[in-house]
Amino acid sequence: MEQNDTQQKGEIQEIIPEQVINLLRFIEENFDESAREKIFGKLGRECFYSRGLDKWINSFNQDFDTFVNWVNSGKSRYWKRVEYDRENSTFKVISWKSANCVCAYAQCPDPPKSLCNHCCRMFQKEIFETLLGKEVEVKVDSSTLLDGRSCNTTIIIKS
Repeated sequence: MEQNDTQQKGEIQEIIPEQVINLLRFIEENFDESAREKIFGKLGRECFYSRGLDKWINSFNQDFDTFVNWVNSGKSRYWKRVEYDRENSTFKVISWKSANCVCAYAQCPDPPKSLCNHCCRMFQKEIFETLLGKEVEVKVDSSTLLDGRSCNTTIIIKS
């Protein structure tokens, strides 16, 4: 059997996004909620760190007001505004309206809902815990994948 001329012996093959998407769908369809939360949650954490977003969020030096002003000035590609309720230690993150989810793994018919429910939730948990230096809880209020609306979350700052 001849090796394909375009492939060198021992050459590492690139990851094909379709492979990952199919694997995520398999997990969505065949694992229980607890397993999906662990697996997709890990994916969200890895997205935050592997893309170097920890360095970006640390550039705000835990200055939440500067971050809010940056988002609310329209500079974010993803978030339209942050509404902060100091009295209740919560804030809402409202994204720009988009026809498609921004996640690369959601670019397929019927993407796994766990991308919102667990992956994005943990991604935002990492962002805001790093920014605030405090534990937070993230609730997905709406999303492009779940209900066709913009992606909006409520962040609850723990004491």
